[in-house]
Amino acid sequence: MSDLVVYVLVRNDLPSLNPGKMAAQVHHAGVQMMSKHSTHQLVINYIMDGAKQGADGFNTTLVLSADAEEIADASYQVSNLPAGEAISCIVKDPSYPFVVDWEIANLLKENFRIKWVKNLENHKVLMTREEDTCAWFLGSRDNPNFKDIFAQFSLHP
Repeated sequence: MSDLVVYVLVRNDLPSLNPGKMAAQVHHAGVQMMSKHSTHQLVINYIMDGAKQGADGFNTTLVLSADAEEIADASYQVSNLPAGEAISCIVKDPSYPFVVDWEIANLLKENFRIKWVKNLENHKVLMTREEDTCAWFLGSRDNPNFKDIFAQFSLHP
């Protein structure tokens, strides 16, 4: 039995990614993994191994802190591992929420990718945009090539 783990690298370079949004994005990562790859043998083994250890439909997940460039680099490295050793995906939130001053919102409203959602108090505006927020990686910690990719990252605060 290999020691399967999901590493979720969460952006640390988005000031608006507060703890609540971070939790939502990590949940998105897990749902994406299951909805897109539920029949992949690694996912099946990951869930079965968790059940053997007493978990009810889940297994080990570690949430780590990384910036956008580090996430892209880790994704590239995992994509170059031999087929079947690991799977991964970047989570792209199509409506990532953020708040800006009204003055800035007026400049941004011309951008077709940014949506003005609603006016808030104190001349603030809630807007949304498409944003890569995190990425998930499923593989074995027994595989040094997989494990070493994540050695540089610390747990997300």
